[in-house]
Formats: sequence, C-alpha cells, structure tokens
Amino acid sequence: MAKLKWMFLLAFLASGLVLGGCSSENDIIDNIDNNDNNDNTDKKPDIDFSKLTWTKRTISSQIEAGSNTNISTRSSADIGHGGNPSSKLPDGIKYYINVYNSNTTDEEFKIDPADYLELTFENDAIIYYTAIHYDNSGNPFVLISNKELPKEPNLEEDKFIWFEVGETQKEVPGERLFYFTTENLAGKDRPIIKLPRTKKEEDLYYDGNSYVEYGDKLFATEGHYFVKNSENNEEIDLYYLESETNYPTLADKNKIKMRRLTGVITIYTMVVDDYDSNGDPKNIDGIDGGTSTAEAIRLTNNALQTALKKVKESPEEFFSTTDLNANDNELRKFLSSNKFDGNYSVDDYFVRKKVLENYPVVYNFIEAKVEYNNDEEPLYLCNLSFPTFMNEKSSYQWESENSGQFIYGVSSSCDNYPFLPIGSKLVLKPRNALVIFMGMSKPDTDEVTYNPPSHLLQVRIAPSSDVELTPNKSHNLYVVFTIKDMVQMLVKAQMNDAVGTPSPTTRSALEEPVLELPSNRLIFK
Repeated sequence: MAKLKWMFLLAFLASGLVLGGCSSENDIIDNIDNNDNNDNTDKKPDIDFSKLTWTKRTISSQIEAGSNTNISTRSSADIGHGGNPSSKLPDGIKYYINVYNSNTTDEEFKIDPADYLELTFENDAIIYYTAIHYDNSGNPFVLISNKELPKEPNLEEDKFIWFEVGETQKEVPGERLFYFTTENLAGKDRPIIKLPRTKKEEDLYYDGNSYVEYGDKLFATEGHYFVKNSENNEEIDLYYLESETNYPTLADKNKIKMRRLTGVITIYTMVVDDYDSNGDPKNIDGIDGGTSTAEAIRLTNNALQTALKKVKESPEEFFSTTDLNANDNELRKFLSSNKFDGNYSVDDYFVRKKVLENYPVVYNFIEAKVEYNNDEEPLYLCNLSFPTFMNEKSSYQWESENSGQFIYGVSSSCDNYPFLPIGSKLVLKPRNALVIFMGMSKPDTDEVTYNPPSHLLQVRIAPSSDVELTPNKSHNLYVVFTIKDMVQMLVKAQMNDAVGTPSPTTRSALEEPVLELPSNRLIFK
C-alpha cells in the first residue's frame, strides 16, 4: 500500500455502514463501460439501476473547533488575542468528492479527472447518496452519487462514482481512496493550490507580482475506502488511513466532520517606551489596562514630542555616528535644518500594507504541505484598501499566561485576518521578513509643511529564528515600535522626501526608504 502523507484531513462517515442495495444473479444489465464483450477489463461494474436502493447520507457542517473559543466572524473582536476560527463550515463554499489513485504512475491522473462529484449543502449538512451492487459472483461494489439516481439514468447527466470493496482493512481496493473536500482538484496536472495573485491595478507596491490570502475555504477529510465486515455479510465497513501513520482505522459515524487546513496570521502593531535591560518591552509611563484610548494617545504623544525635540539637539542618541556622517553629513545637516518637521503626533502615523517576503505560495493538497521552491513571493497580510492610522489601543500578555505582565500601547489595525493553507505545519524562516508599508500624514490645514499624504517608508523586520504555524488556529504576531523607532521612521521618511524623491499616492516598493529594525521587535504568541 503506497504511503500517503495526507496531513490534517479528518475522518468521516460511519463504521458498520449498511448500504442499501439488491443482490441478484441476473443483475448485469446495463453495460456502463460500453464494452460489448462484457469482459470488464477495466473493472467497472455493469449495473441494473432498477434494482438499486439509494440511501441519503450527510456530513455535518460542524468541524473541529479551536482550542480556545469558537468564532463565527472575522472581526477584530472575534479573531485574534488567543481566539480561533469558527467550528462551523463557512457559507458560500462548494463541496466535492475527489478520488485519489496512488497506484497511477502519471501524476496527472492521480486525482482522476472524471471521478468527482459536486455535492449539495442543505440544513447545515453536506448531502450525498450511497447504494450497493453485487455482481454475479457476489462481489459488492459501492456507488456514491450526489442524488438518488432514477431507475433508468441518463449516464451523461446522472453521475456516480463506484468503488470496489476490500477483503481486509489492510487492502485499499485498486489503491483508490476518496475524500470530501472544498477544492475540486479533479483533472489538474498536479494536486496543488496556488494562492491568488494580486490584481495589477490594485497592487500598490509590486506591480501585480504579489499574492493575497486563500480565505477560510479549504477543508477536507481523510482518504477512505470500503471493506467487507468480517462478522456480518450484510454490512460494509468504511476505513480511512491515518494521516501521520498511514494506519487503517475504522471510521466513526459520530465524528463526521471535516477539518480546516488553513490558519490565520494576524499582525498587531503597538508603540511602547523602550526595552529594558532584560530585553522586555516597557509601557509608556501612565498607560495601563485602565487607560482610555484618548489618554493613551495623549501620553504617547507627550513621549514622542519630547523625543522629536531631542533628536535635533542630540541626534547621536537616535542614530549611529556612521549614519550621521554618511554622504557628507547629510543626515546631520537635515536634522539641523528647517526641512525637518518634528510636529507630528502618533495618530498621524498610518499603516498601509503588511507583507511577508519570500512566502511559499504553492500548497500541495495531497501531501498537505506548502512547497518551498522557486514559487516564493511577496504575500499581502493586509488587504484593506485604505490606510489605518495609529489611533487605537491594544494589549498583549508578555511571557507566560500566568506571569500577569501586560503590555499596552497605541496601535493600528490593518489585517483582515488572512487565512493561509498550512497543512500539518508551516515554518516561517528568517528569509520571510515582515515589511510594513507606513507613512505619516497631518490633517490638511494651512500650517502643515507637507500636504497629505506626505511621508512614506518601509519598516522591515526579519525573525531571528523559525516561527511554526499550525492549522485551525489564529496566530498573533506583534510588532513593537519604541519611541526611538517612531522618531527614526519620521526622520527617514521626511529626509527621503526632502532630498527630491517623489511621493505619489501609488509608488513602487523600490522607491521608498527602508528602516531595518532588530528581530526583537517581532513577538510571536
């Protein structure tokens, strides 16, 4: 039996499955393979449909819930901060049965282009029908359809899939496994799913050479097959192969659920004072759990304004001597000139987009893993079409859940909580740097130095070690900006504008200045 690596596909259907049918020595009537000599070399059964009894069956819309809380929407109030995606299949997706033949040498036909069914969904359940047919030798065949077929079906329109029944649980008849899924892969060259490419006219930074989320729509079951019941000839059992062990397991009718193969990556930005000697972030003085959003913005602005004044007086506290003296002291001269405008507030900063670099955009459905190969491209984690200003308040619990140490700070929300295919796991590596496209823009008044939208830049942070993501879970990634970081952002963005680089509303990613921040600014929880 070929070993299949179908990670994180869930068991479905019932043990001791009694399939309605009829047995007769004279039931070979309709030659469905159009083979006049009835030799059945292709093993397709010849069936008298008038003698079949179809049984309606269902798979529940309930799926495996997350470890914390069940979530039914994609709002910031429901997903994130330890929450998990819904335990119910979402609306608006389609359901299929695909057949996988592991014995086929041509990969193009491993997922048979003809053997698939599109199923209906009603009353919170996926609907399908089964029947049983016995040939003249008493060998059973199981038929599955998406409806109850008539006694005289039109085989061009009334589709069904047939399956042999194995003698023992260790035998997968014909090496043909079937599974329920929300992605029809029948007839594709390879069993792969590729993330959607960004529309060129909507891509602000990569000219259409980037990708966006897949969405909460990838679900499937294990690969299943039928086996004769060893104690009761009137029953046929259903088995599936364990994902990780390839071990045959009797299906349980009480666990008829599909499993989500995607996970959520949500990125939160937050402004803090600094990092202490232990490398832990520190709250801005006066901000705690009881501080209102308006008060948190006021206290952050006080700290930011103090720093923006200091950078003109003591630039060495914010920039290295090498940076200050580069290009004939260009940075030092800029800070001492009237070109630098330090009259900015924290809520003048905005996030435009968040991107993971070199993200694996190809997912192998059968092996249930992403493919790290040449298809590693920029992935947008923020698909909103407008900038989000830093005018909210967020928090997270630092270190262990029992430590009681919380960090609070002004933040912005940009993510729409993207769902990405993960399979058994997905590992983000240091090459998958996070790029945040940011900017600063004052209210449009006569006193401003730069008309909004004004200053734009990229903030780039690479993780120092691997970050492992798992399916059916909302993963929170925090980006912590210190007051010093906020000063450097404004200076770098303004200086880029001041020396002549244009700042259109839409620009190439290569035209914006880049601020590299250390890896400790990324906190994965």
